[in-house]
Amino acid sequence: MLKQNLNIPGPSELPLEVLHALGTQMVANRGDDRFSRALEEIVKSTQEIMNTKNEILLFTSSGTGGMESAIVNTLSPGDDILVCINGEFGSRFALIAEKFGVEIHRTESGWGKPINLDAVQEKLVEDHNKKIKAVFAIHNETSTGVLNDLEKLGSMVRRHGALFVVDAVSSVGAVEFRADQWHVDVAVTASQKGLMAPPGLSLICVSDKVWKAAEEAKMPRYYWDYRLARGLFGKTRGVPDSQLPGIPITPSIALIFALQKSLALLKKEGLANVYRRHRKISKALRAGVKALGLQLIADESFASPTVTVVLLPDELKGEEARQILREKYNIVIAPGQKKLHQNGIRIGHIGYMDLKDIIAVLTGLEGALAEKGLIDQSALGMGAGAAHRTYIAGE
Repeated sequence: MLKQNLNIPGPSELPLEVLHALGTQMVANRGDDRFSRALEEIVKSTQEIMNTKNEILLFTSSGTGGMESAIVNTLSPGDDILVCINGEFGSRFALIAEKFGVEIHRTESGWGKPINLDAVQEKLVEDHNKKIKAVFAIHNETSTGVLNDLEKLGSMVRRHGALFVVDAVSSVGAVEFRADQWHVDVAVTASQKGLMAPPGLSLICVSDKVWKAAEEAKMPRYYWDYRLARGLFGKTRGVPDSQLPGIPITPSIALIFALQKSLALLKKEGLANVYRRHRKISKALRAGVKALGLQLIADESFASPTVTVVLLPDELKGEEARQILREKYNIVIAPGQKKLHQNGIRIGHIGYMDLKDIIAVLTGLEGALAEKGLIDQSALGMGAGAAHRTYIAGE
């Protein structure tokens, strides 16, 4: 069987060491030093990656589950929140909150644009009675390939006094994230993207302000209750065993060992090198796409380092391009979402990836364009060559 290249925004491919760790024999999740050590290493590494002293909680769930946990632990039915929407995942935050009876205020930017900070500022300044309890935002919007400016947004939210809740699912581990400096109260990430582990774990960074909110929140919850989840990680906070509550859930032990290994690999490479690698290969990919005459959704100034969204010409539909790459080049890319579904494609470059993965996907894209008569055979290699030259030129 030929190797398949997975160029989607997540899950990302796994290093061999992580695959081996995934096959670790089961151990007891209560009282086994190997399991306790894995949790301690995960918490410490995640704090380093997120640049935070805040507590880290872990749930066996998708990133969307982590998003729901942020809502039910900080809000009550009827509370007002502001959701900053510039793509599909901002809309998802609003949709989840609506299911729990929360009053939604929105700022909306066009797809391919960053969060409208002026509109956010206007909403917060107008909120004289401080009705807005929390502001929700996406760090890296994978539906459009846009990286949002959380530093400026976090300062606005702090001045207002609301909680700042961030979906960092597709950024943490691949893009610098500064939870404390950006005044983030809840940051949700997941195992399967920049952290290079299999899907199934959500990691939640929780500030001191959140614990008071969790006591006051009236949303129904059990599995997602941060106060119960604290018991699982009490040892990482120096709490004696005798004072720990019972662990409320059986976690995915295999995934935890896999994540322990993937975080060790990130540390070995060095976070600065990891972030530089993502910047370089994303810049190279965008150069290759432009060399082929294709349109990028996001401007270079706020383009995501982990996913690139491309608009194809009318003669080549997104599904056609994906089929050609999958069947003839063994490369999997993602469809465009919602309004970009027909002519859009999303190319992931997150986690366990380097230049050769970018060259491969551009080669496949060239082949698809040539097959439809949109470029001449003599132009094959044009996109891949532009990417290679850009990569060699550096940042």
